[in-house]
Amino acid sequence: MHQSTLHPYRTPPHSANTILRLSGLSLLLLCCLATGVLPARAELEGSENNYGAYTLDELNALEQALNAGNMTLADLQFDKDYAKGHGCFPIIREMMADPLQIAQWMDKLAAAGRLDSSGMQRMLINADSLANTEHNSDWVSPGPITPPASREEIIAKLLSVASALPQQPDELREQLRGRIVSSMAWHDIENSSTEDSELPEPTTELYELLIQAELRPDYHSDSLYAFAAMLSRLDPHSELFPQDHYVVMQTPLGQMAIGTPYDDHYSGDFAILIDPAGNDTYTNCRIGAAFGSRSYGPRLGPDGEPSGASADFSPLGDGRFGFFADLSGDDLYDCGDTDITLGAAVLGNAAFFDFGGGDDRYYAGSISLGAAMCGIASFYDDGGSDTYSSKVFSQGAAAFGTGIMYDDAQGETPAFDIAEGNEKEIDAFERSADSPDILSAVDNDTYSAWSESQAFARTRGVALCINTRGNEVYEAGGVYLHAPLFGDRYQSFSQGFAIGERDIDYAGGIAMLIDYEGNDRYLGDIYNQGVGYWYSGGFLWDGAGNDLYEMTQYGQGSGIHLAVGGLVDVAGSDTYVMHSGLGQGGSHDFAASILHDRGGDDRYFGNTSCNGTGLTNSVGIHIDRSGNDTYASRKDGGLNAGRPARNSASIGVLVDLAGTDSYLADGNQADSSMWSNSRYGVGWDIAPPPDAAETASTSGPNQPPGEDVEMPVIIAYEGELTQEVFDELWAIAIRWEVGENVAIVPESRKRIVAFGMPVLPYVVAEMDDDYSLAVRAFNDIYPQLMELDRPAVLSALRDAADTDVFTQRNCVLRVIGDLKLSDLGDVVTEFLEDPQLRRRAIQVLGMIGSHAADAELLAMLADPATDEKDLQAAVVSAAALELDCGSAFLGLLDHQHVSVRDCVSGQLRAHWEQYGGECLAMLGKQALLRSGSIPPDRSQLASTTQLRCVLRMLQTLEDPPSTDTVESVILLIGDKDWGVRGDSTALHNKWQDQDNPDAAEALAQMKRNLDMMIVHEHNPYVLNVWQQGQ
Repeated sequence: MHQSTLHPYRTPPHSANTILRLSGLSLLLLCCLATGVLPARAELEGSENNYGAYTLDELNALEQALNAGNMTLADLQFDKDYAKGHGCFPIIREMMADPLQIAQWMDKLAAAGRLDSSGMQRMLINADSLANTEHNSDWVSPGPITPPASREEIIAKLLSVASALPQQPDELREQLRGRIVSSMAWHDIENSSTEDSELPEPTTELYELLIQAELRPDYHSDSLYAFAAMLSRLDPHSELFPQDHYVVMQTPLGQMAIGTPYDDHYSGDFAILIDPAGNDTYTNCRIGAAFGSRSYGPRLGPDGEPSGASADFSPLGDGRFGFFADLSGDDLYDCGDTDITLGAAVLGNAAFFDFGGGDDRYYAGSISLGAAMCGIASFYDDGGSDTYSSKVFSQGAAAFGTGIMYDDAQGETPAFDIAEGNEKEIDAFERSADSPDILSAVDNDTYSAWSESQAFARTRGVALCINTRGNEVYEAGGVYLHAPLFGDRYQSFSQGFAIGERDIDYAGGIAMLIDYEGNDRYLGDIYNQGVGYWYSGGFLWDGAGNDLYEMTQYGQGSGIHLAVGGLVDVAGSDTYVMHSGLGQGGSHDFAASILHDRGGDDRYFGNTSCNGTGLTNSVGIHIDRSGNDTYASRKDGGLNAGRPARNSASIGVLVDLAGTDSYLADGNQADSSMWSNSRYGVGWDIAPPPDAAETASTSGPNQPPGEDVEMPVIIAYEGELTQEVFDELWAIAIRWEVGENVAIVPESRKRIVAFGMPVLPYVVAEMDDDYSLAVRAFNDIYPQLMELDRPAVLSALRDAADTDVFTQRNCVLRVIGDLKLSDLGDVVTEFLEDPQLRRRAIQVLGMIGSHAADAELLAMLADPATDEKDLQAAVVSAAALELDCGSAFLGLLDHQHVSVRDCVSGQLRAHWEQYGGECLAMLGKQALLRSGSIPPDRSQLASTTQLRCVLRMLQTLEDPPSTDTVESVILLIGDKDWGVRGDSTALHNKWQDQDNPDAAEALAQMKRNLDMMIVHEHNPYVLNVWQQGQ
């Protein structure tokens, strides 16, 4: 291979000598603000690489692989933005539109964590722009902070810093104080009497308030980190610190404690706590925390003993500000029964610092270790082998704010001679009085959480979990079952996971886990390791080491439902395991994702829908830059595939650029080959053939329920119909039909129908809910009611459509289409004037067979300015109505968007009897023109893309071809375009296996021509297609 072009920021991000030092504690703020030889392509050769995360080799390989599927890099940018996604960060929409931006953006953020303070101003402003905010003033450096001469001066300096930090109005804080915690953490964090089933539902009103209360760091926050850095340099035996027992002081910010240089034991809540040294113990303390409003607790005297309590005393002051700094020692934070602690900000600002490189143990409840809700929360530990254990919404978590957990390291990784192992050197290291503790030096950290942790973001949240070096273990899950879909797997929602609020169409946030060095283990179950859901971005970036990624479903670089996800591993021989899939560069439902492994001999065990798979109108990309790799999946389609939906395709791309690779799957992927799977999984492996093959085994999710499902009591109800009875049955009728609900839901719907026509008004009244589960219930119940009184049901639907409530109009339209109620065609035409529902109305006209808008459909097909989504709807309906539009369809095969081209191809295949003659006529004419059999006429020459679309359509037809069709393809076997040659060769393979005596002579000539052509063929795609036919 020729020399690769590297990322323009130059310094390898995994370099061992670029460890972040807290000479720039302000770097925390920077991270908080992050909201074979390849054939040359004319489009890329000599041009600027606009995607710095990829080498030009990789971009060329992607382009060539896509070309095998009659696509280009530009086709990855088809429209995926099909909802509102209120509050979405602009960068998320940009990555959805252009998936190649994902790894590029991840590299920039990872590089930002390794810059020194000289790059602070530029990077802070750039990172802040990701959160869609603007700085209101020019950047002002805080400058050095002089050491305080007294404890009173410590208070004064903190007061000055705290007063300049961003904060919410008092009235807004009071409105949210009692609602924000349970609504953002999904669990009853505050131990109230509220049952989980009664936790507050998300509402538009609540989210509008939360957006108003959103906090973002500005340059004033830098003063807080500068103050902490100043404290870390103080003499623990100075007069600032007591020498016998810690002292407690009451300040305008709340209760403050100042510790001794020795082993102190603390309990209780402190707005400010500074401890200079010693191996300290903190038992159920709320420290380094802001809690949004006044919290009530015992007042402590100067000696730390309770001195009585008053009704208006609050240890945390007004809850706007929390600060903690432990300057040295191996400390124990025994706070597992305390929530909102150890660097947590709820409606405020909080900062937590542990210095000295000690081996610390952190046990915390929920909302801890760098967690923010409408706040700014920072957690920083500067080194040592630390243990982190917490519950939910922790270890770098955020909603409507910024939360960061940063574990740094002291010095470089110890250098050992590993020729014969390092046991003797470690023993000598331990015996040396001049050496630090070996455990601290190797800096191996352990992270454990129940769920929603280790970089977890909700709406408008920027959440980061960062570790500089060491062999880390990240584990999340094991508490909350992912029922009813899995009865034996658990929710993780961690390690770079971000999620929006789909029910009310609010976007999520940005979550990224960054680990720079070490042989790390990432362990989880469901939604883990770089995954976004609903207008969110979830990312995991690992810089070096031989890593293990193990989980069950949805992750390892995955976008789910209009979102993006990414996993970048820069170096090392890594292992990726998914017990069920989807993931490993696989996406679902208008989403985009990438798995980019840049070095090492890697093993990918993906089971299903992995390794560059696009499902339901998504883009999934998997790039492996080098190494001898192994790919295994459960079945055909499990590895690198595209699954179409909504009359349009998806795109899955797998590119492996080097090494001898093994493919343990049933598909057509192989070492040193290029392939194209149906609709559209494409790939290219650039390497010599493997020496041997292996086998693979995987497992899947739990099985459907048996016959012993216990039915809810209400289903056996025999009394009179009341609103209360209906509501209880309806709540069951709109459940998700998985697990036991496969049996329960149909029974609830049967009971509703059993009430007869009196239940119709109750059902219609629910049509202001257009959520898919409700629509399924309507589609099941209305047909049964129509068997009793069809006119009454149609009349009720007609009346329901006459409303200004958008969700109800949308629901009625969906039901009319799903049930094919042609009697209501006039109702559908009225929706064509509604911009929000026009596209669905056009779809429904085709579904119910109405010709009321034929002229408008034809005009849309002919208008180049027609919206991509509207055009697809028009294509499907025009074909369903069998309009005279074959020439228009053929013209659209050259449309700029692959989604449109694929939609047209699909409709032409589905309606071949109507449009096939025009397609074959176009094929014959183009074969004559391209082969020079008739004088060339550019005005009549179709594009290569159009021609290949027709050739690929023919590959899907079951009927044998006519002699004329075979003779046309014979002319194209020697075409100058390798894609046309490859697709023509694929037709040869298909037709040679068919019994077609009428075209036998032409088929024999086709074989002779191909045999002559293939001797001089060098293109890997054409050769791979030909080899499949042998």
